[in-house]
Formats: sequence, structure tokens, C-alpha cells
Amino acid sequence: MFLPLNGFWDFLNGAMWPLYAAVSGILVGAHRLWSPLLGADSGWTWVLAIVSLTVVIRTLLIPLFVKQINSARNMQLIQPKLKALQQKYQADRERLGQETMKLYKEEGVNPASSCLPLLLQMPIFIALFNVLNGVARGNVYGYFFEKQPELVRSLASSDIFGARLAGTFFPIGDFGATQVLALVLILSMTAILYITQLQLMQKNMPPESMTGPFAQQQKMMLYVFPVIYMIGGVSIPVGVLIYWLTSNVWTLGQQYILIQRMVRDFNHDVTLRPVAIVRDDNGLALSSRNSYLSDEERESALVLSRTLAMLRENSLNRGFHEIDLDGARERINSTPGVRLDYLELVDPMTFGEPTEESERVLALVAAFVGPTRLIDNMDLR
Repeated sequence: MFLPLNGFWDFLNGAMWPLYAAVSGILVGAHRLWSPLLGADSGWTWVLAIVSLTVVIRTLLIPLFVKQINSARNMQLIQPKLKALQQKYQADRERLGQETMKLYKEEGVNPASSCLPLLLQMPIFIALFNVLNGVARGNVYGYFFEKQPELVRSLASSDIFGARLAGTFFPIGDFGATQVLALVLILSMTAILYITQLQLMQKNMPPESMTGPFAQQQKMMLYVFPVIYMIGGVSIPVGVLIYWLTSNVWTLGQQYILIQRMVRDFNHDVTLRPVAIVRDDNGLALSSRNSYLSDEERESALVLSRTLAMLRENSLNRGFHEIDLDGARERINSTPGVRLDYLELVDPMTFGEPTEESERVLALVAAFVGPTRLIDNMDLR
């Protein structure tokens, strides 16, 4: 049995009634708070009421937002591990799913949690949209507006810089202040959304986290969401755009503070003690990343230690100046499944180019073996 379309909207409005009441209550309460300062019918009083509504809502959502940021960044950080699992179990989809869920559990991440604050805000956004849109069209939503029609008339006629808070960019009758302000708000919140998403993706994140399906999805959202804002914003009342812009500014600031705090929490005083590299019987440097290598990849990875050993022998016999570094790089790059990141000679005391006066010369190498990035080094003197 299907509800008629009108019946569905009646049902939806009925379900949204508590939110309409809450939104109208916070707006009316904030309006009373700011009225003595700017006047009851001032557009700026209603703007401050909308900003106050945003602050109340975003404050209540802080715990969920913190969880969202942590989950999104952790999801990005585990991308190299996910790629390694996909490579290892590409022929066994069931085992891949099991290992992926196991990794999520071990790392404490939930892919769905990054969307939760946005989903929770949507009903509030819809409620505010209907309240302001209803004011513009004489269709009042919200208990506190229904009981105080004079406030409905005040909000419907209020403006800032000549732009009506209940007005929208479209439809355009006479292009004027409402369209100009709406366009400025749309462009501003689109730019802030882009910066916020870019900050989440790149701030203090390792290069390896910028690869993989989740990272690609984040990059796609970086451009898709601003386009959605641009398209949808032209039909949204100026008052709702103010809510949206304020919420985006809040998100940018809150996210920056949270990320800085995460960096500070992990910025411990440590003492580095160099130790000799431990190698397996074949010469491969031991690392937790080796567990992501297939048997074929482990065999290919041996080119790193063997190349370093060759460089050491040449250096001991002829001096490090006679080393054919380009030939060594070509040897690594020509190995199937291996992509060289860098191979360099350095003075470990300065990490600059070694000279005859250097007490030690170190060969440093990093390469991708399949999707896994391995590093190694060897003393040439």
C-alpha cells in the first residue's frame, strides 16, 4: 500500500514537527536576546538569531564531529594497508572482506561515521529551510512562530544591505541586493567547504595516505560538494545560506583546532637511538611492512638490499666517488613490480652530499614493491 504524494508530505511534516518547534523556539529565543541591542525588526537581529541557532546546533554536535574527523583521517592513514590487502587477496573476495573488517576493527575506524554529523544536520537544515521558506510564502512552520504571527511578519520583511532574509537568488525578477548577497554567500561557503576538505585531506598527512579508493573518494568530494552547493544554493533563502555559511566557518575552525591538537598530542619528546638493521637470511631488511608482500614481491624486494651491498663493495674497492648511482637506480627500476622512490648517498652527520672528509657515507633507498613502500640503508665505509 502506497501513500499518495500529498499524504506523504503531510506525514513528513508531521514527523518534522518537533524540529520545526525546536528551530522556531531557538530563533525566537535568540531574537528576544538580541532585540534590545539592535531592535526587534532589524534584519541584523534575525541574522544574529540564525548565527545563535548555528552555534547551539554545532555545539551539540561536537562529540560526533570529533569522531567524524578522527575516523576520516584514520581511514586515509590506513590506505596503504588496504591496498596491500587488496593486492594480497585479489582472487578471494570473501577473505578480502574479512581481512578488511578485521583491519577496521584493529585500527578503530568506521567508514560510515564520517557521514554521521552531516546526516544529523540534514533534518535541521530542512527544518530551517521550511521555516524561512514558509515565512516568505505565508505558510508558517514551527510552534513558536504559529503563536506569534508578528514575528513572522518581522522575519518576512527583514533585510540586510537591502537583501531580504527570506528571499532567494532564483527566481530573478529584478536583479538586486538579494541576488548579490545570495551569490556572495554561495561563493563564500563553497570556498570555505573546499578549504575545509583540503585541510582534512592534506594537513599533516603522510604521502602514502593520498592513494587508494578512500583518498580518491575524498578528492572527488573536494570538487563535487562545491558544485552541489553552487547548484542548490540559488534556490535557498538568504537566511538559510547564512546558517550554512556560519556552519562551514565553524567546521573549518573546529577542524583546524582538532587537527592541531592531534599533532600536539603525538608530539612527544623522544630520544632516537640508532641500531643496526636486522635482516633475514636473504638480506631483506626486517619490517612490519614485509607482511603485506606476496611471495613474488618478497623476491623482487631483494633487489634493494642486493643493490646496496653492491654499492658498498664498489665503495670499499674504488671509493664512493666511483659509484655508478644511475646504473644502480636503473637496476632497481628494471626489476618487475618495483618502482624506485629514491636512491641517494649522504653524509649521515649532515644528510648533505658526502665529501672526502666525511667519516661515514650512507646509501639510502626507498621503493614501492607492489603497493608497499619499503626503505633500507647501508653504510658504505
